[in-house]
Amino acid sequence: MKVLVTGAFGTLGGSAIDAIAGRGHAVRTLDLPTRAARKAAGRLGGKIEAVWGDVRDRDDVEGAVRGADAVVHLTFVLPPRSETDPAAAEAVNVGGTRNVLEAMGGLDKPATIVFAS
Repeated sequence: MKVLVTGAFGTLGGSAIDAIAGRGHAVRTLDLPTRAARKAAGRLGGKIEAVWGDVRDRDDVEGAVRGADAVVHLTFVLPPRSETDPAAAEAVNVGGTRNVLEAMGGLDKPATIVFAS
């Protein structure tokens, strides 16, 4: 099974990647290409397929979702930033989630979503 993990290099992503890969599944990640994220991906070596992009970009999401059997959606703007920048929180938390769900709806074969809220 191929599992996409969004926000893979955030607070929960590392644990999710370890659990998914530990069960023998292929892991693809979608995250912003920050210095910290690239470093974390590098430490995982060939354990994952890293896709760099933004959940706010529909094309990035469609490319990452293509071929996935499941999506673990962990990309969120959390407090305190969500309180100080509500527009960014809405764009990522609402718009990004919408992009993930719509991209999944366009798959030839239905995929499962795990949504952490």
